[in-house]
Amino acid sequence: MSALNLQLDILDDAEMKHSAPQGSIATTAAGLLKPFKSVKGAPKGTNAEIKFANLLRDYVQLGDKRSVEDIAKEILAILPANGQYSTEMSAFSQLCVEIAVQIPYHHPSQMKLAYLLQYLARSPKFVSTSTLPGVEVLTHSYQALGEVIRDNLQGPQAEETPMAWVNYHAFFAHFESIVGRTTSSPTYAIWTMREAFEGVDYTKEEFRDYYIMAAAYASRVAESDEKSWRLGSLLKDEKRSMGLLSLERWRFWADGFKAVAADEKSSDECRSLSGKAPRLMDAMEMNMTF
Repeated sequence: MSALNLQLDILDDAEMKHSAPQGSIATTAAGLLKPFKSVKGAPKGTNAEIKFANLLRDYVQLGDKRSVEDIAKEILAILPANGQYSTEMSAFSQLCVEIAVQIPYHHPSQMKLAYLLQYLARSPKFVSTSTLPGVEVLTHSYQALGEVIRDNLQGPQAEETPMAWVNYHAFFAHFESIVGRTTSSPTYAIWTMREAFEGVDYTKEEFRDYYIMAAAYASRVAESDEKSWRLGSLLKDEKRSMGLLSLERWRFWADGFKAVAADEKSSDECRSLSGKAPRLMDAMEMNMTF
């Protein structure tokens, strides 16, 4: 499998500033580069951010021989003691998503990145404690990364390359299933399934295949926040009662994938992925309680 060609603004920026004389057009242009939907407060071009970028860019390559433990140690050494609330953590989280959307959804490096995050989740630097009175004992990991994921949930039409939307959902699905962060799951997954199969608008758009392919990965995430789980317009119009997270709705989504798999208007890639999704959903259904 060929090497990943990852384009990271922070590294391009640093290289341009290093190679171009001060005041040159290249230096001015480098200052105008914008990172991938950055988190407020994330440092721009700091040594920490450049180190993170180099570590992550090299690690996700399949040819990189370093262990996940070694990479994790280097990342943790860069983060300050209160890592979960630091600007360094914001920068690291931003870079994770910037890299993930450039890794093809089917590429093994998607899993490689998720396993690194799973390992890092063991560190207290990645754990946030609840500030709500009476529930201070509650904790969760990756608050900053969760914010970056939320802020980039805008649909394929918002991306320069629509396939980045599919890659994004593959990363999110692996992250949720491997790391086990539960502050938003399965809300984002349900939104994606709803957009793909339950609305009348999305089936007519040029981005339909990207919604369907993203939904194929969203189907792997499942559970909470019922207010966000409302039915799409196609289901609301039907004269039947359907639970927000019911077996009937689950099978409606599976049937949607089967229809796309047989639809010659969809791309071969979309049809192939859609054909696999129902089989996975059938297997998951056998172990679910509705």
